[in-house]
Amino acid sequence: MRQISLLIIISILTIVAPAYSLSADDWIIKESQSRVSFITIEQDDIAEVHTFKKIAGSVNDKGTANLSIDLDSVETNIDIRNERMRKFLFETVSNSSVAISTDLNIETFNSLNAGERILLEDLTFEISLHGISAELSSNMYVTRINADKVLVETAAPVLVHADDFNLGKGILKLRELAGLDSITPVVPVSASLLFTK
Repeated sequence: MRQISLLIIISILTIVAPAYSLSADDWIIKESQSRVSFITIEQDDIAEVHTFKKIAGSVNDKGTANLSIDLDSVETNIDIRNERMRKFLFETVSNSSVAISTDLNIETFNSLNAGERILLEDLTFEISLHGISAELSSNMYVTRINADKVLVETAAPVLVHADDFNLGKGILKLRELAGLDSITPVVPVSASLLFTK
C-alpha cells in the first residue's frame, strides 16, 4: 500500500463550512497556522514548492477526523500555472476538493501533556481525490502545544503517485502547455496542521 499524507494531507470547498457538525469538544483546524505543501519537479532537476491556501477540518469527541483541501486554492506563485492546474490537472469544475477521513483514539490528543510528542505509525485513512477513493496510510507526529492546541504533522514528505488518482493525463497536458520535456509524476507532500479547541 502506497503511503499518502493525512493531509494531502492531508486537510474545504472554497472555504465553505464542512458538512459535518461541530461541538465545543471538537478539535478544529486553525487554517491560518496550518499548511499543506507539495513539490513538483520539471525538466528532471527544477524543483518548486506549492501550497493550498484553504484547508478545513476537525476531530470530534469520538475521534472521527474529517479534513478537506480546496483544490481551487492551489498556489504555485504563477497565476497562469494556478489556472492550468485547476483546469487541467485537478479539474476543479467537477472535482473541487480532496476529502480525508479517519478514526483516531481521541486520548491521543487529550492525554498528552504540554510539550509531549508521539508518533502515530501506519495511520489508516480514507481519501477521495479526483473521483477516486482509496484507503491509505501514513506516519504522523502529534505534539501537544498547550491545553487548547495540538500540532499534527507528517513524519516525512510522502510520495503521491499521480496515476493512483487518474492525474497522469493532466500532467501530460501541463507538459504540453508549458513546453516541457518532463514533469515528474510522483510528488512529495507535507502537512503541518494546528488543531485548537
